[in-house]
Amino acid sequence: MDYNELLKIKQARSNQLVNSVLELHANGHKQVKLCENCKFAFPKIMEKCSYCFSSQAEFINLDEQYMEKIANRYWQLGYAEKSLVVLEDVDFKLGTNGRGDL
Repeated sequence: MDYNELLKIKQARSNQLVNSVLELHANGHKQVKLCENCKFAFPKIMEKCSYCFSSQAEFINLDEQYMEKIANRYWQLGYAEKSLVVLEDVDFKLGTNGRGDL
C-alpha cells in the first residue's frame, strides 16, 4: 500500500470517528463514551462499544470547547491510526473483507 492510499484510509477513518461524535451531539447527547480501544463514540448508557465491543471507555463532555476543531484534535491525537489497528481485528471477527463486504 502506498502513502497516498494509506492517507486516504486514515482520513476516511478519522471522518468516521468524528462523525460518530457529531451524530451523538446532533441527537442531543451532552456526554458520551469514547472507546479506549477503537476511539469510536457511543451513548453513555451503553455498556460496550457498538463497534469493537470493548467495555473500556472514557466519558467525554460534548461542550462547545470539545466540539471546536474536533476533526483537527482527533487527527493530531492519532485516533485514526489507533482505530485502524483495531479495525482489521474487528472486521475479521465480523467476517468482513477489507471493503466491508460480508
